[in-house]
Amino acid sequence: MQTMLALLTAAILTSGPSALPTSTVPCTCINVPLQEHIATTDVVFSGMVVAQDTVEVHYLPTEYSSTFQTRIEVRNTILSQGAYKGAVSDTVIVVTAAYGAACGYSFTVGNAYLVYAYIRDGVLSTSICSATKPLANAGADLRLLTK
Repeated sequence: MQTMLALLTAAILTSGPSALPTSTVPCTCINVPLQEHIATTDVVFSGMVVAQDTVEVHYLPTEYSSTFQTRIEVRNTILSQGAYKGAVSDTVIVVTAAYGAACGYSFTVGNAYLVYAYIRDGVLSTSICSATKPLANAGADLRLLTK
């Protein structure tokens, strides 16, 4: 019986991903019109990322999960160039998950972005599901935001 189980496991592992059970993708975004992003986001601002800091955050159990949760996050320090929605200070910290599979947005130090952020427990956060993008690619957004 153990030999049969070992052979079956080896067959599944060597036959490639299609033989493995499919699982849900950890981060799934829905296609939302730009106007809806603008309407539902708490803060929209432009700025240049000047520093990044990776941290491990521990969350207490909640009504949804009875265990402690740990998440690796990236805290991005951004020098604001101005807000289009909401208010931000001259220097803004925006948090995102450290990995794209966990919906983290990958900022690059030295680059400017149009940031769509949500306020959660007093902290600004964004994800790959938001409309955040490099400022150079934000022409359509800026036209809508400055109407």
